[in-house]
Amino acid sequence: MLKECDEMIDYFLSHQEKLDALNDRLKEVANHNGSERAKEAAIEFNQKYEEYKKLLENLR
Repeated sequence: MLKECDEMIDYFLSHQEKLDALNDRLKEVANHNGSERAKEAAIEFNQKYEEYKKLLENLR
């Protein structure tokens, strides 16, 4: 079980560039004058992503 967790953490952190790029795009959505629903979802994703990223980096 711990090995699987370590593998998941490594996978996430090794794909961090792509996930950071996605997060940056969603930040653009959050700051765009579009749909309120899309902005709220993008903001929520950004916040959760940053939280998970910090947690995983600390677990590594």
